[in-house]
Amino acid sequence: MSQNELSLKVLEAYVRDVGRGVAKIDMGAMDTIGASTGDAVEIKGRRRTVSKCLPLDPSDEGKGIVRMDGLERHNSDIEIGDTVTIKKIRAVAAEKVIVASLESMPPIDGGYLAGALEGVMLIKGDNVTATYFGGKLTFEVVSVTPESDAGLVTSKTEFTMDESSQAAGTQPKIGIIMGSSSDANVMADAARMLDTLGIAHEDQIISAHRTPDRLATYAKHAKDSKFAVIIAGAGGAAHLPGMIASHTTIPVIGVPIMAYNNKNQAGQNAPKLSAFGGLDSLLSITEMPAGAPVVSVGVNKAKNAGLYAAMILATNDDAIAMSLEALRASQRDLVLQESQTLQNKGLAEFDSTQ
Repeated sequence: MSQNELSLKVLEAYVRDVGRGVAKIDMGAMDTIGASTGDAVEIKGRRRTVSKCLPLDPSDEGKGIVRMDGLERHNSDIEIGDTVTIKKIRAVAAEKVIVASLESMPPIDGGYLAGALEGVMLIKGDNVTATYFGGKLTFEVVSVTPESDAGLVTSKTEFTMDESSQAAGTQPKIGIIMGSSSDANVMADAARMLDTLGIAHEDQIISAHRTPDRLATYAKHAKDSKFAVIIAGAGGAAHLPGMIASHTTIPVIGVPIMAYNNKNQAGQNAPKLSAFGGLDSLLSITEMPAGAPVVSVGVNKAKNAGLYAAMILATNDDAIAMSLEALRASQRDLVLQESQTLQNKGLAEFDSTQ
């Protein structure tokens, strides 16, 4: 190790720094490697990556640590508790960057990416995330021009998408099925959650009772399409999740639905609820016989079904895992923000504004 390199132990990033592309070290370490706040640093774990150097909180001074989020750890191929070497490097303004999408996503304007990633350090092979309508989109950096130790994204950086990766990213990984169109308003929550996480899905109406042959055909379609998970929603007797599970080895997540008829029919102003308030559907889905398991979320909790399906995919997909990590961090921040608002206003005033 050269005089301008330093070995530091890796710890988790502060919540506020997740997704910012920064590595935080103490002021003494910065002096050792000759770096100042905002300089580019090279981080070597089992792989080389680059980051922006910022100072640790005073409480962490002198501990010989570097705080990095999950994306930075992924890029350097290390885990919390590992040791990395850090040194200062020179960053050059990136003129052109080609990125590959790692998930399904809508068309993204290159100018938007330049704004979202301005100030981030890049090298070929790194993963980066950009905020998009409250969610996170993840990309792999295919190339950075000009070549340098690190490319610095500016407002003038020209981003283009690698088209072959875009096509691959749109392949559905999850199937969402429901017994009737009247289930759509509940099941849409699963789709919205998957959309937020950038996970492609295919949605269909399959009735276990009215189209039994089509159900069997769908099971084969799901296998041929290489779906990793099927989310099945149904109300009343709610046989759909169990029936589709009997036709496939793909994991099935059941969504018991309380309202089983909310179609806007003449003279009908409110949805017709299932006779037992959704408990009938819940029990039907969860009480499958031994050997034919179906997991279930709570009544009408389709959002949790989408989230759980994403967690299954995340066991083999680092990009999805990072999106989930960012989602958890944002949920935590929201609770802290609401708690602070409550303390500032007092409970009575806070309650009146909810």
